[in-house]
Amino acid sequence: MPGSETCPVCGEKAIYMFQVQQGDVWRCKSEDCGHFFVLNVLHKDGLCEYSSNKQEERYIRRNHQLINYMLSQGVLAKGEKVLDIGSGEGHIATCFAERGFNVLCVEPSKEGRAILDSRGLKSVPYVSDIPKGEIFDFIYLIEVIEHVPLPTETIRNAIAHLSDSGWFFITTPSALGLMAKISKKRSNSFGIPSHIHFFTPRSLSKCLKLAGFQNIKCCYLSFIVGRRSLPAKIIAWLLNFAGLGGGIMVFARNPLRSGKVSS
Repeated sequence: MPGSETCPVCGEKAIYMFQVQQGDVWRCKSEDCGHFFVLNVLHKDGLCEYSSNKQEERYIRRNHQLINYMLSQGVLAKGEKVLDIGSGEGHIATCFAERGFNVLCVEPSKEGRAILDSRGLKSVPYVSDIPKGEIFDFIYLIEVIEHVPLPTETIRNAIAHLSDSGWFFITTPSALGLMAKISKKRSNSFGIPSHIHFFTPRSLSKCLKLAGFQNIKCCYLSFIVGRRSLPAKIIAWLLNFAGLGGGIMVFARNPLRSGKVSS
């Protein structure tokens, strides 16, 4: 039986649960966290995989829908400063830049930064490389936090660059999704070899609160996964309503700030 481990989100004791391709999965014993994770995994620092042309086309449409949503909700205003953490090839950042936003990308891999440079995007390897005092109106991590060794610390460092009225947006696969319960190896949570964290809505909320956020709101944006048929969209909505959706999406604002985003 594996030895004792501690949760990388909250630091509480964890218990061994099961194995996946990446290694042993542990779960935090704290009732207000319950985070799933693997430890001591050798993983690529930064860009994990490359998109096909077909995938990129789908993503671009989704990205513009996301930007339109943010603008309609007052989360963003044209021309504001945006920080993309875990940019990869930059297909999201490119869409923001094309819409007139001032974008900075954070991407650890040299290969990823070379692609970002070819697209005319500014980038740095890590959040710690952003000049002290540089502030952004909107920060996002889209399908990134599950790859990061120290998620709470990463978010805390990002908050230092978020304006007092700024918004933070994060998405990640759900460890409580129906597919994760039926077949872990086929799920977007446990089934991706580069994932080292498997968040639940509760553990992601815990992570955000420990990082410094107080105003946190889960949401469901049906267009995040594009080109679904109407029946598939209805099923996805019902699963999300039942707490069995495949992904978690959260908006947050700086402490003591108010704001409203519709679900």
